[in-house]
Amino acid sequence: MNQFTYLKLSCRRLLGAAILLAILLPLLVVRPAHAQSIDEGLVGYWPFDADNPAVDQSGNGNTATLGSGLQLTTDVAPTVFANSRALLSTLNPNSYATAPGNGIDNLADYTVAFWLRVNSAATADGEVVALGNRMVVQARKLQSGQTVLSVRFPLRVFPYPVEAILTSNGWNHVAIAIQGNQTTIYLNGQRAQNETYLAGTSGTPSGGLSFSSPTAPLDGILDDVRIYNRVLNASEAAALPYNCNNAQGVSAGECQALVNLFRNTDGMQWTDHTNWLQNDSPCTWFGVLCNNGHVFALALPQNNLRGALPTALGDLSGLVILQLPNNQLTGELPLELGNLSQLQTLDLYGNQLRGQLPFTLGNLTQLTTLRLYNNQLRGPIPQQLGNLTGLLTLDLGYNMLTAVDPNLINFLNHQQPNWSATQTVPPTNLHATVLSSSSVALTWTPIAYTTDGGDYEVLSTTLASGLYSPVGQTATISTTDFLVTGLAAGQSYAFLVRTFVPKHGLQQNDLLSDSTDPVAVTLTGNRPPVAANEIGRASG
Repeated sequence: MNQFTYLKLSCRRLLGAAILLAILLPLLVVRPAHAQSIDEGLVGYWPFDADNPAVDQSGNGNTATLGSGLQLTTDVAPTVFANSRALLSTLNPNSYATAPGNGIDNLADYTVAFWLRVNSAATADGEVVALGNRMVVQARKLQSGQTVLSVRFPLRVFPYPVEAILTSNGWNHVAIAIQGNQTTIYLNGQRAQNETYLAGTSGTPSGGLSFSSPTAPLDGILDDVRIYNRVLNASEAAALPYNCNNAQGVSAGECQALVNLFRNTDGMQWTDHTNWLQNDSPCTWFGVLCNNGHVFALALPQNNLRGALPTALGDLSGLVILQLPNNQLTGELPLELGNLSQLQTLDLYGNQLRGQLPFTLGNLTQLTTLRLYNNQLRGPIPQQLGNLTGLLTLDLGYNMLTAVDPNLINFLNHQQPNWSATQTVPPTNLHATVLSSSSVALTWTPIAYTTDGGDYEVLSTTLASGLYSPVGQTATISTTDFLVTGLAAGQSYAFLVRTFVPKHGLQQNDLLSDSTDPVAVTLTGNRPPVAANEIGRASG
């Protein structure tokens, strides 16, 4: 092959590769999401970026119409989002924008959030955002030079404004939460005002939105406007403006994982949230210890954490100790916990965690302590847990967990010999015997765990229906039988039983086990059962 032929082939290959790359690149590149982490209930979102400055990126189609007096500026809000432009408004009657109110016009409870920078030389009042004539936000200048954020409700019988003084001459983040007649203003993540007014409205509400206005144009910059169809709580309002790109001591990703935990578990209501989201040094936040640029330990025991663990916890790549016991954590354990390859201590006992143990826990081969007792965890323990051969302390008690693999059972029995003795599980060996054309006797073997009381709940269904409903419960958890009466002759029935154990001591959860496999019978005039067989798993 001569050099010319080789060059032609190389060019063709390069051209083909370029075409293929052009096709695949949009699929391979993960573009930064504007709406970051708080996107639940987002029904309007205008980041005013250069590529599509008027587009509502919530997906509700509320694309704005920008007046000729508006401009885009690179003086953008200090957000963690991929904003390259902001909306610059001047004292020009054409310096305003309007948008439809799809999904917004009829909201009763909602939150409006935005970044605002008022011109320090501004002298006139300017309108910032308006939801038709239902709610109007203005920036009002005082003789002292301070700027007051004024929220008005023109249709209210008593339309007094709710006001707060902007704390910065530069950018301010504003979140206004409306719940019925209560209005809460958050400035830069902190609650600045909270007022409730008498109920009652008059007049006809108008729809649509506006940014600035022709009669009172804003003299300033507006960025990252959001409308939610729900009321953001104080923790969400604090997390929304926090910028982890400024974090010191740890990476932005690890900082964001902590912010997500704060937001998910209502950090403003924690017993102690000293320094959280108050500075750029997460290593100074209560319960956080750092080492070599990573979060080394996160310890917030008995601190009133309420909510689900965020998946972002898996980004704490240097975490060695995770201790969040005796809180009110809910939801399932995230699979991403398995990314914490350096983790040695995992304490999540005394919470309200539910669902199955994630198989990814088997990746945590450095673990020496795993304590998950007193939760609502249920189902089969994953075989991968047997990979944790370095465990010194294991406690899975007081849940609804089971194991069937012999090797796993041997491993668990070695680590915690009585692990199965405190599990709320279904009884075994369920049998049904027809006693008459209208009654059936059920018998079973009770569970081993009887110390803390409880009972068995019996459910039944006709085979034609398939919908189970309770028919009664036993007096104690030691009971071995139950008589079902009042049945219809000639009908086919299925029965199942499940175990109930009430909350007690440090166990803050009522536990209701999975159901037994159902047994089926057909009632006739004869005493012996016509059929008594298992018909497959049914959920209770």
